[in-house]
Amino acid sequence: MLVGRFLHYFGRIERKIDQAVVKLLDLDDKTTPVVTAIDFAKKLRLIKISVDTQIKGREKNKKAHDLCSDIYKANDNRTTVAHSDFDPAPGGGVQFGKTVTKDGRVLPVGPLWPAEQFDECYKEMRSLEKRLDDLIRVIKPEPVPGVIQWVSLSDLVRIDPVSKKPDR
Repeated sequence: MLVGRFLHYFGRIERKIDQAVVKLLDLDDKTTPVVTAIDFAKKLRLIKISVDTQIKGREKNKKAHDLCSDIYKANDNRTTVAHSDFDPAPGGGVQFGKTVTKDGRVLPVGPLWPAEQFDECYKEMRSLEKRLDDLIRVIKPEPVPGVIQWVSLSDLVRIDPVSKKPDR
């Protein structure tokens, strides 16, 4: 239950990151689903680049950069949760990592997260989600240098070579 709840809260953060990317790139309903296929770190990098171009003022810019750094930290925890095997720990919590045997005994190799650590992660991820909402409200769609510009296939039109006008 602890692991599932963790992944639920992290999934909400990912959804907000996707929402920010969709807004920044001004994607339509047809191209929006492709955002989920973009690497997590690349989406955060896009947000950081946009923050640098859009958010003026040292304090506001620092808050946005701190948000991205805090999301990277939460992603480090997600990596542990999502990519480790785990078992319930005695007294509550979760024992992550693989188990090895040594001298006929089974030893856990990996971090032990007490239930309280999960509670702190949940609290932090709810805060990150709110902070992302605040950031999404202030960012605007704009071309970002060095980023592939997305075009909906429905927007592509043939230009008549003679009249130089769209051929509909």
